[in-house]
Amino acid sequence: MRPAAIACAAALAAAASAASAAPAPLTEPEVRAFAAGQVRALNAGDLDGYFAGFAPQAVFTSQALGSDNAIVPYGTSTVPQARAQLARTLARSKVAETVQVRKVFLGPRRTGGALSAHVRTRIETGGRTRLSCAERLMTFARAGGRLRTLSQTDTLVRCRTAE
Repeated sequence: MRPAAIACAAALAAAASAASAAPAPLTEPEVRAFAAGQVRALNAGDLDGYFAGFAPQAVFTSQALGSDNAIVPYGTSTVPQARAQLARTLARSKVAETVQVRKVFLGPRRTGGALSAHVRTRIETGGRTRLSCAERLMTFARAGGRLRTLSQTDTLVRCRTAE
């Protein structure tokens, strides 16, 4: 083979390798399926499955919408803190969450984005049931070939009676 042909073949191989290394663009159905998988894991009490969907550096934020429409911050937690809290809850309660994804926003290169959803959580403890509703904003990105949640902000709101 001539040097020019070898150089051309090497360049094509490098380009093909770089193209295959680039993450596949995200799609809205993929993001919706990812969110549904996290809900299934949570409802099954599968902590490992649920937290596998979060990046190690993910941040959880909890806040409430006051009657004057002002945001009242409750706090933030890391993945280990959120996992410990959820483990305590699941040890004494049955949790059932439903998530209605309202909108998926994909970034310009479709490697990440955000979704907004309405969340309804039913917590049964010792024969008593508590209902909690929130507006959720999740940010996500593909990392290491997998879709991962980077942040989750739940803004507690009044539950609507028709839910």
